[in-house]
Amino acid sequence: MRKLALVIFVLSLSLLAKAQDDEQKYLASDARIEVSGFGGVISEMALINKTFSFSTGGGGALLLDRRFFIGGYGLGLSTNRFFTDYPGHIGDKLRLNFGHAGVWLGYIYRPSKRIHFGISGRGGWGSLQLTDENKNQNNEVDNTNDNVFVIAPQIEAEVNILPWLKFNIGMGYRYVSGIDNETYKTLTFNGPAFTAGLFFGGFGDESGPVNDDDQGGN
Repeated sequence: MRKLALVIFVLSLSLLAKAQDDEQKYLASDARIEVSGFGGVISEMALINKTFSFSTGGGGALLLDRRFFIGGYGLGLSTNRFFTDYPGHIGDKLRLNFGHAGVWLGYIYRPSKRIHFGISGRGGWGSLQLTDENKNQNNEVDNTNDNVFVIAPQIEAEVNILPWLKFNIGMGYRYVSGIDNETYKTLTFNGPAFTAGLFFGGFGDESGPVNDDDQGGN
């Protein structure tokens, strides 16, 4: 009887082991994907007419596993750039307005580090136009609107200040295409661009680092 019980026990272990080996496999695992988001303010310094000018705005994105993000942004020129010799408006003080908005995506490398790096890119549609400062700063001058497309890839460095707050600086290149207005074609919009941002969101994880590579160091 004991021998029979021992044989049944051994056979049961063998069948259990085989059942584990035959467990169905799937391409997609049930591993937890951490989903959060963030948003904040962005300041950009880039060339206009061979002089660095500032644009300000903001952006927000969906953050996956604290590494990948996709969202949107918007920036508008805040530095004053004036024309006083625009055809048909000689002597008028015309201010250049330049704004663009679109898709923002990127990758963050080792986000659990206090100081870490990443890459991102902004791509969107915008417009160039002139407003008459002598009359009203919101008075758009007729026939000066020009639609453009902007692409701005960059590399970045970030500092984790708090689990919900980080500071970001970036360096890249801004490319503006689709300019049709002859006056705008005389200006420089393409060239190096530098950004700084302060972002609020779900950057921390109480369960610990993303993976073992993120432990230790800074």
